[in-house]
Amino acid sequence: MAKKENYYITIKGRKYDRKLIQLAEEFTSGKRDGKISINDAKRLLKIVKDNNAYTDIEKHTIEYIRENYKFTEKSDEWFRSEIRKWAAKKVQEAKKKSDVESILVDDSEAPEINFPSSWGEDKTEVVEITQTSTIGWRENSNFSSATSHSKKIKRSFQL
Repeated sequence: MAKKENYYITIKGRKYDRKLIQLAEEFTSGKRDGKISINDAKRLLKIVKDNNAYTDIEKHTIEYIRENYKFTEKSDEWFRSEIRKWAAKKVQEAKKKSDVESILVDDSEAPEINFPSSWGEDKTEVVEITQTSTIGWRENSNFSSATSHSKKIKRSFQL
């Protein structure tokens, strides 16, 4: 059975995005200058955008990376600007989806009061009759909790 990959890493009791932390570590270690370049920052941003949402864990991870890893001056400026723009865009999209247009209808225009005759309404009265049938239900059921069912029958009568 394959081992399930954990998408998160816990540091000092807080969850972070494992892939982002690993990339930041890769960018600042080895033969490199120890700083995250603009190209590195672009790769980080691409990973953040991969799910088309800026989650709380990603926000905390980026904050952690910014506090614990060094960026070049230009990459720091670029990365902050791009994250800010993208996060603002996501907030606007979410707000746009949640905005619901409301229409207020005056009482005189309410359908119950001013229902157009062109909609085919005739003056019939609807009478509801409830009929209960228990014949043979319990005898033919395999379930001890079986109960009778009520059927509602609607009939129209001309006035």
